[in-house]
Amino acid sequence: MATERNSPPPPLNKANREEPPPPHKRPMTTSAQSYVNDPVVLTWTIHRLRERPRMLLLVIPCLLLTGFAGARMLGSPLAGLFAAGLLAAAIGDYLFPVRYELRRRTASAACLFSRQEIPWERVRSVWLSEEGVKLSPLSKPSRLEAFRGVFLRFGPEREQVIEAVRHLRARAAEAGE
Repeated sequence: MATERNSPPPPLNKANREEPPPPHKRPMTTSAQSYVNDPVVLTWTIHRLRERPRMLLLVIPCLLLTGFAGARMLGSPLAGLFAAGLLAAAIGDYLFPVRYELRRRTASAACLFSRQEIPWERVRSVWLSEEGVKLSPLSKPSRLEAFRGVFLRFGPEREQVIEAVRHLRARAAEAGE
């Protein structure tokens, strides 16, 4: 029986009153094993910078201005570089490719600086927009919506993404009953 490291110990066997093994001797499921047990249903990559390269004419001056202002106000070129790096990280989903994966158990969006993932059994609502699908753990709209869940941008695979989300969500609902 594979369990995670921080999971509670198995209950005592009432028949022979054996103690569970100590935590360092319990088997642990690694992320590699979970990927093997959770095959990919659909994957795609979107690089918004390639879709809208003209926006770079606005992004580069903003990054330079942020770096210059940070260096000037804080008195250190390193601080300016740090400020520009923070801005680049904040708009990382525009600057760098984002890889989306729909698996049997999870949906995820991964970029250079971040990874968002939600298990299908935690998805309470799905919001469809022109650009993508929002998978939310919240059952009704809330101010927290922007900070919860995963937003899957469509790209050229709009119909495939919608169909896969419907199928995987229905499958998770059947498994949860």
